[in-house]
Amino acid sequence: MSSKIFTDIGNILKTGDRIRKIRERLGLTQQELAGKVGVTAASINRYEKGRVPKRKDILNRIAELGNVTSEWILKGEGTAAPPATAEHAPVSYTLLSQDLDEDALAHVLLLARDWLRRHRDKISPRGEAKLIAKMYRHWLTDKEYPDDRVIAALRRAVERKEE
Repeated sequence: MSSKIFTDIGNILKTGDRIRKIRERLGLTQQELAGKVGVTAASINRYEKGRVPKRKDILNRIAELGNVTSEWILKGEGTAAPPATAEHAPVSYTLLSQDLDEDALAHVLLLARDWLRRHRDKISPRGEAKLIAKMYRHWLTDKEYPDDRVIAALRRAVERKEE
């Protein structure tokens, strides 16, 4: 076999890791990413295991959500993603990549604190910051403020990462 074939196989295997990193950086479950992209959670699972999306529009949607190029997802070339894990990236990293809507951020802050108070939820200051960042990202992506159900899901995602 030629070395090009081995290189291509290596790039395919890394594709799944890059898609998973995008999903984790966004703080989404496979189901949530699937809903935003328009595929099933099983498809996202297959993509994360290395299967390349057959439809270019699906790949482009994942790239757009992750603020990367489809070329980066496929080959690791082009515009790369910021650090994928919360341990290596400040919470505000993705928030600072765009102009902040201070009114929206203030509203999200009030929603988060109200939700935490109503649920008598004790959370660390860093956890609260992560929750607020996830809620603001939700507002940026969906152009609507998160409801109680969405906040609960985002809180669970923060909790899983803090364990």
